[in-house]
Amino acid sequence: MKSITSGIQKFSIISASFLGCFFTTSARADIFHYNNVLVGERAIGLGGAYTAVADDASGVYYNPAGIAFAQSNDISGSGNAYYKKSLSYEDVLGSQDYVEEASGTFAPFLGILNKLDRILPGLVGAFAMYTSDTELLNQNDRWPVVGVATSTTQATALYGFHRTVQLRTSTSHIALAAGYRMSGRLSVGFGLRSTMVDELSQDFQQSAAWTADIASQKIVKTVTQYNNNRSSLKATGVEPSFGAQMALGQAFTVGISMRKGAFLSQEYTQAADTLTVTKEDATEVTAATVPSATTETPSVADAVVSNPLGSLPGEVRVGAAWFASPRLLVAGDLSYYDPATNGKMSYFRRQAVLNYAIGTEYYVTPSIAVRAGGFTNRDSRPGLIKGKTGQTAHIDFVGGSLFLAYIQPNSQISVGAVMQQGSGKSQKLAGSTGQEDVKGSLTTFGFAATTSL
Repeated sequence: MKSITSGIQKFSIISASFLGCFFTTSARADIFHYNNVLVGERAIGLGGAYTAVADDASGVYYNPAGIAFAQSNDISGSGNAYYKKSLSYEDVLGSQDYVEEASGTFAPFLGILNKLDRILPGLVGAFAMYTSDTELLNQNDRWPVVGVATSTTQATALYGFHRTVQLRTSTSHIALAAGYRMSGRLSVGFGLRSTMVDELSQDFQQSAAWTADIASQKIVKTVTQYNNNRSSLKATGVEPSFGAQMALGQAFTVGISMRKGAFLSQEYTQAADTLTVTKEDATEVTAATVPSATTETPSVADAVVSNPLGSLPGEVRVGAAWFASPRLLVAGDLSYYDPATNGKMSYFRRQAVLNYAIGTEYYVTPSIAVRAGGFTNRDSRPGLIKGKTGQTAHIDFVGGSLFLAYIQPNSQISVGAVMQQGSGKSQKLAGSTGQEDVKGSLTTFGFAATTSL
């Protein structure tokens, strides 16, 4: 048998409490960031800075009062040709990083806007379906020896770790809005949207550890742990909204919108199966092979939790837009989200968040426009505290968008990308007080189109 001592020298020395640990509970939906997906056709290129503009169907999201200033009936939609999300947890497995990656395609917005002057002059209606968050994760990772802990008489090594994760999540909406132009400068609007959260996760983990007697160079014990978690989250809610928009002179507009709703139903279910297989010979060590005495310890835990999320966070958006010339627009937004800390599951509790966005649109020619924006996507989960266990990750993102639009009198199409980079802290190992740095990226290559009717 190969020398145990020489094998130890090849691996980093780590805390014995690490050995046999699993990662924290199954991967779950990201309801903690509110700008994972930018909504709308024109608004995407402006980084979501659209509350003081909102004069197309995406006004159902940004500001229902803005649709009252629409110039024509239209149908608009946007689709992501490809998106990729990556989270890298640094030095979580001894000195090894752990990377989670998700990718796929989805269509985040489809809207219809119709001027209703035949019913009431200055009245405009809009309908939209859109996605504010989605994720498809299919992870399969294996590691050989991860780390070794030693005492004066024994060495214990985590010599194998396997994790498989399948995750499908989405947060989708159907919305209606009506905007009314009270005068040439002032409009008000009302909206109502449904919110549907759907998550399904399967997380399998296996870890194996051996314990060896250093003096005899023999393995005296092996422990293999299997953990299989299946979870589902379903929630539906309704959110009414109100907005107002006003023109200040010929070049400036300001807008405000408020949204507050409640969940009509919500439920989280989980089924967890755990099996620990122990092989040992505590009386005598004479062989260089794994001892034959075996003990199996199974465990099953099922749970159904009502009201896991608590309340729906309210939202207040304030924006300003400067129409510097027929060729140049500059817009900015502040978005505030209420906390939601009354749910029965601490994992889903969210703190108040304030995000910023700024965007610009410049017409290079009468038919070609460049749109660019920057925005924050802050985490509503609390920051991690030293010395505590069972804490969720906290990652703040900063993003930018760049789109090129081709515009004709009755239609336009745009293509471009949205990129986000983030960093923060996490606590990936269950039961551990340690923290690791985590870095994230989210890239979306998309297209959008609008047709006037």
